[in-house]
Amino acid sequence: MASVSSVTVYPPAVSIEPGSMLAVWAEIRPLEASVKAIKWTTSAYAVASVVGNEMDALIMAKSTGDATITATTEDGDMTATCTVTVANKAVVNYVW
Repeated sequence: MASVSSVTVYPPAVSIEPGSMLAVWAEIRPLEASVKAIKWTTSAYAVASVVGNEMDALIMAKSTGDATITATTEDGDMTATCTVTVANKAVVNYVW
């Protein structure tokens, strides 16, 4: 049984408009890790909410501002983040 050694969220930063939705995903290392459960949270629910289903999550932009979406692994409490900027007339931008 392999334990989780790291997690990465893709994309790590995005810019979107209020009312938009955007899919993000997490990658756990090693790939053969036994437990791949992830808890998704937001630092600013009024700006952007997040609903996750294991490795994938959907960000819903609510109002202008900044939020940090965090993925936390059940195995090892490893974390990774996606910085979300919600702005009017934003060009959807993925920062890799």
